[in-house]
Amino acid sequence: MKKFLLSMAAVALAISASAKTVVDYEIDYSKTDWNFYVMGYTPVVVNGVLTSEFPGDWYQYFIADLIKTTPGTTYTITVNMRTSSPATLGCNMGWGWGEGEIINNTIETTTEFSDCVVVMEEVNGTSSNIVLQPGMFEGKVEVKKVTVTHEEAEGEGPQPGDEIVDYQINYADTDWNFYVMGYTPVVVNGVLTSEFPGDWYQYFIADLIPTTPGTTYTVTVNMRTSAPATLGCNMGWGWGEGEIINNSLTTTTEFKDCVAVMENVQGTSSNIVLQPGMFEGVVEVKSVTVSHKAGENSIKSVAIDNGEEIIYNLQGVRVDRNHMNSGIYIINGKKTYIRR
Repeated sequence: MKKFLLSMAAVALAISASAKTVVDYEIDYSKTDWNFYVMGYTPVVVNGVLTSEFPGDWYQYFIADLIKTTPGTTYTITVNMRTSSPATLGCNMGWGWGEGEIINNTIETTTEFSDCVVVMEEVNGTSSNIVLQPGMFEGKVEVKKVTVTHEEAEGEGPQPGDEIVDYQINYADTDWNFYVMGYTPVVVNGVLTSEFPGDWYQYFIADLIPTTPGTTYTVTVNMRTSAPATLGCNMGWGWGEGEIINNSLTTTTEFKDCVAVMENVQGTSSNIVLQPGMFEGVVEVKSVTVSHKAGENSIKSVAIDNGEEIIYNLQGVRVDRNHMNSGIYIINGKKTYIRR
């Protein structure tokens, strides 16, 4: 199964009087496989844990990629991980290909799973990656989750009604590395390209998009087709027993932003599938952007009471109200700010 985690922005609302922590990106290896660029070594996901072992020579590998970053910002990387013996491993944050730049740092680990933190100052890319460098460490390295955050002063960030970009992929910056649904498109000169294979077909154009249940998302695809067409486009979440929202995109022979609105998305990690179907021509995609309007779901500030409620955090994990901190939760399908 191929997937490539792409750039994502999960924008938080204020949860303190002076500053707030904004989660820019998160990957939980209990929910996805590893499908990044291979740097000479390929780690494997074992029982929801990204695992590597010393191959006999210095090695490194991606643990996150296409993180939406703002030039000049300082980011905190939190890696929930452990090593078979205490270690200091290399960890860098980079951006750009070929002539790109990196910030080098280290991360301290123990033999128990814990949040290992590294700060990357003055990141100057708009789409960044994180590389873990076990190097010559002769043991096992296990990673459960990677989170990237930054601090934002109160009053900064999106206001109600502002359009928030949750996810963006530009095929001029990356290859196509998603789950194969019977057809594999190719990136040609920075454009994701497909041609009619002789039968009905479809393929992923985005995956692992952080979404909030009950929210309406706008999917904008910069694309063209060899003849004007109406192509199927759906947004889905979950595997096996997952759900989808079906819609369509109207295209022309010139590159333009084609838009589909997906109402009341219920997943916390979603994908987008393009369905050329029986269109007998060429389909070309330059970029995919997923966004929503700030304040679309009514957010209330409430004190905790003793009602019987179904509560999830923004990562889609069900939580016990007796162990909740101040923050934003999904309570009975509605986004709610809890104050402790």
